[in-house]
Amino acid sequence: MLHRLTFAPFPDAAAATWFADLGDALEADGTTGLLLANLTVSEGQALAAVAVLPGRVVVLQPAAPAGTTAPKQQTTALATWLGTWPELPPVPAAAIAGFVIGADAAGTAWPATTLDALPRQLRELPQTLPLPAAALESWASSLIDDEEDPETYRTGFWEQKARQLWSWLGAADVPADPPYGVAPPAPAPATDTAAEQRRLEQLRQQLFAELEQQRLQMEAREEAREQSIAQLQQQLAATPTAAAEVAALQARLAAETQEKNALAAAITASRQEAEARNRELEARMQQLGRQVEQLQTRPATAGPAATVPAPTPGASPASAAPPMRQRPAGGTPARPRAAAPWRLQWPRVALVLGLLAGIGAGGWAVQHYAGSAARPAQAPARQDRPTDNEVDENLEAAAPTLFDIQPDTIRVEADKADSAAEIAPEPAVPEPGETMDSVTAPAEGI
Repeated sequence: MLHRLTFAPFPDAAAATWFADLGDALEADGTTGLLLANLTVSEGQALAAVAVLPGRVVVLQPAAPAGTTAPKQQTTALATWLGTWPELPPVPAAAIAGFVIGADAAGTAWPATTLDALPRQLRELPQTLPLPAAALESWASSLIDDEEDPETYRTGFWEQKARQLWSWLGAADVPADPPYGVAPPAPAPATDTAAEQRRLEQLRQQLFAELEQQRLQMEAREEAREQSIAQLQQQLAATPTAAAEVAALQARLAAETQEKNALAAAITASRQEAEARNRELEARMQQLGRQVEQLQTRPATAGPAATVPAPTPGASPASAAPPMRQRPAGGTPARPRAAAPWRLQWPRVALVLGLLAGIGAGGWAVQHYAGSAARPAQAPARQDRPTDNEVDENLEAAAPTLFDIQPDTIRVEADKADSAAEIAPEPAVPEPGETMDSVTAPAEGI
């Protein structure tokens, strides 16, 4: 959708017709954005039309004679004026384009075009500016809310002409009293202030809920830490003889105590921050309450204030300040900005997590070192005992032959046998730790 906004009355009917034809040509092509007319961006810098489209800003001017303002000055003033609106991102002057609608483009450096070819040339421009369609719609809504009734523009045009005639007659020193001036705009309704106060109250309640949840989590962690410390103290009292284990428990107890102190410091800092934000919100609400009381006690009909006459064409440049931010006449005052939402302090959370990780790693290292030092060298005592594999190897090395299995048939006399029995030594019984060569008879059936 193309929004047409007029910031000042047209000097003549030809200018109004030219702007209407320009808007009709862009709407017929389906162009979306804003088309601003009679935009005064600085002192002596007035632009006939400015098209603010998604991704691009274009200055549109009718055919003008030589001697007009240079395009560079116009783009610089326009970029400065656009930067005064919080709804728009910064726009560099070098990214602003321009066209002259008409055949005569001798007085300016903008390229010339026609109304029929203008939509196509606008589509061919590169979209280099961060101006999405949603941001332009929001800005258009803000400008439309502040726009006056068209009847006011006609009144202001004739009033300006009357003031010029009054100044030409030499009566410029007459003050602009209410009979000659215009009544000041009505003050802002109290509903806006009340809505802002309700919003701040909701923000305050949300902040308190978040802080309460964080406090409960910290208290739960602190309670678990207390239980762990009590358990470590019981273990330390139950095992006073193991020096290594006592040292490990003492180290863990010191680490838990240090972590508890760090957690308590974090809780204290969080409470102090919550109290500071609470005091800030209370001061803001009190200020808004005083404003509401002042608006309620103000009389219903405020006296009209004096208005400053508009500068005449012949006035010097120093007589009027350059309007850096211009809204349509009769606009409402700027709304107060919303307070920045509270955010979690991630650096502090990262510091606490790093501290916890270091404490856990130190406790694990101490426990691992104590466990490895408590196991003395006990395995070498069983080196001399033969293994089953060695016994099997000896048996396989001393396996009997068939000749060894056959029984001896030597006949021995009785006396010699008795004496041999007495003289023959008893076989030695092997000790458990000694290995002896032996011949074991094979099982039957070989």
